[in-house]
Amino acid sequence: MLISVIVCTCNRAQSLRDTLEALLNQKTNNNFDYEIVLVDNNSKDDTGKVTQEYQYRSQRFKYVFEPKQGLSYARNHGIREARGELIVFTDDDCIPEPDWLLKIAEFLAQNPDLDGFLGGAKWEDGRSMYPQDNNILRGNGLNMAFRKTLFKKVGLFEEFLGAGSLGFSAEDAEFIYRVTRAGGKIIVHDAITIIHKHRIGTNEQLKIYYRDMIGLTIFRLKYLLYHGEFRMLKEIIRSIQYNMTMLLSNVKDEQKRLEKKARLKGTLIGIARGFCIWWLLVPCRKITTRAEK
Repeated sequence: MLISVIVCTCNRAQSLRDTLEALLNQKTNNNFDYEIVLVDNNSKDDTGKVTQEYQYRSQRFKYVFEPKQGLSYARNHGIREARGELIVFTDDDCIPEPDWLLKIAEFLAQNPDLDGFLGGAKWEDGRSMYPQDNNILRGNGLNMAFRKTLFKKVGLFEEFLGAGSLGFSAEDAEFIYRVTRAGGKIIVHDAITIIHKHRIGTNEQLKIYYRDMIGLTIFRLKYLLYHGEFRMLKEIIRSIQYNMTMLLSNVKDEQKRLEKKARLKGTLIGIARGFCIWWLLVPCRKITTRAEK
């Protein structure tokens, strides 16, 4: 069995070295081999030089350049280039443990009914990034694995979502939701972990709350507007009500107040962007595509 590890990167040449070094030193056995598909999403730094260095060191590395900015564009390009039966994703600021791929191969071989799984992640001090969170829509594209046949059944990642796009995030959550709607089976399996190399500061965490809510809201609007799933509308309204209530209640904890403010703002911006995407940009893209054909 061949595993394709897809790493999408943009302007993180130095961080990328640690990730590639860890991938180069993965343990294997007679049951599987692996390739590394490195997708350069239009980097302007020394990413090209770093990848050339690792291509010289090992034939496992395959370099792909994706000029369209956006994580989903990069991931989809990587999937098209991948030769493996299993498609595995990690990020350019993560360090997979030495037996990461070995555990993935063994776990999916032992569970042929699964279409894929979300692995765990921990900080360098050993603490979990997802303590007691078994929700498959939590979104953790830094450690996830799928059978390649799954993409043929349900399609690729939504290109209006993900880092670098109008949607900022939630491309992984939207894909997983689409899989479950189609009857696929994906679970959380935190026993297979990677290491996230740096803790996120307070300001960066607030930006993540903001971006995540934009992406999540746009994702929900897609299924509300295109598929009539009115529970998605309830989720959007519930998010607005909860964060608004918390702000009006004069929360004394300043950090929690800033978090609720970021989530509320992200939800409202997500509504505006969502209608723009699903009612304007998507129809225009379809018209352009038909004209090109």
